[in-house]
Amino acid sequence: MEDRSAESKCAMQRSGVAVVFAALIWITTGFGGNALEAATITVLEDNGNVIYDFSSPNKLDIDVDWLSTQPVLLDVLLGPNDTDSTIFFSGFHLNLTGLPWSGFSVELEGGATWELGDTNDWQIIPGATGGLSSRSFSSTRAQMSFNPAIEPFDALVLGDAGGPIDPDLDWRIALNGLGSGDSFQIRLSAIPIPEPSSLALTATSALAGLGLLWNRRRRQAMTS
Repeated sequence: MEDRSAESKCAMQRSGVAVVFAALIWITTGFGGNALEAATITVLEDNGNVIYDFSSPNKLDIDVDWLSTQPVLLDVLLGPNDTDSTIFFSGFHLNLTGLPWSGFSVELEGGATWELGDTNDWQIIPGATGGLSSRSFSSTRAQMSFNPAIEPFDALVLGDAGGPIDPDLDWRIALNGLGSGDSFQIRLSAIPIPEPSSLALTATSALAGLGLLWNRRRRQAMTS
């Protein structure tokens, strides 16, 4: 009896493992047994920043560890399972630049546009230190300003980053007829507050330029 009980228990365990594996295969491959193919993200310019792609069909979920203040340019190649007329957009952006961020922008190039509606519903979380002072959307550009600024080692969350598709939180990109095999570009830009030394250098340069302009005008007046 004990042997039979042990055999039955092992069989049930094997059956349970098989069910788990079957479920994993079903989740990752879809109903037809073929892997779901979402958009392929190609990094055209990273400028020293680190990009993570967590995209799925009909959703772009792109995280960036910002080590540089230079922008990130991505190419989005739509896959066969990106079948909706719009694609959702989200991301987690970690400020490792060493400078506070006063703003952030996301620009679209190559035919896709923002699906403008009530963009106030699109989630923007400026971390624990920042405050969202303004947001504006045109057809191809999203611009945000922060006051207070987003401090170093804090993060900016756009949409429902890392979560399921949620039309109430995620941003929406209108594909405008783009389909599988077509591509468009996304340019991400963090806007830092310059260091005090940089501000002083900028002010000094501006004063020097004004001085040169004044001297030039004075010479022209004396020779005329």
